[in-house]
Amino acid sequence: MGMTLCETCGDRVVRGVCQNKDCGKGGQIIPPSVHHLGVSILNYYNYSAAKGVLHPTRHMAIERAYRGVFISQPNAPNYEYLRNLGSAASVERANALVRILAGLISKSGGAHASDANLIRLEDINYIREKYNATDNLR
Repeated sequence: MGMTLCETCGDRVVRGVCQNKDCGKGGQIIPPSVHHLGVSILNYYNYSAAKGVLHPTRHMAIERAYRGVFISQPNAPNYEYLRNLGSAASVERANALVRILAGLISKSGGAHASDANLIRLEDINYIREKYNATDNLR
């Protein structure tokens, strides 16, 4: 059984209650550490391409990043980053998630990079198929 996500903000619902304390504000307040040079939105939701992380765990992180409604103040350091991710549950958001994963592939190095890159490629294909991403990264 999968995790239920709130229809208002996209965060987790446990026993019928949204777990986002800011849901009433219309979304999830994303901390300023989440930006293009810091923590990615996928990492914020605990996405990992490490060996041993199962598909359902990675796919739930992707789902949460895809469906999340993000709130940031216009003067916050991550305002533009969040804005550039596009609207929740949109093709624009799916394309942004593909770009994030593709960027990690090109930057990865080290002994285990090829395993992680293969996992990221699987997840890029998952996003393309499930959310109809129309990115031009093929």
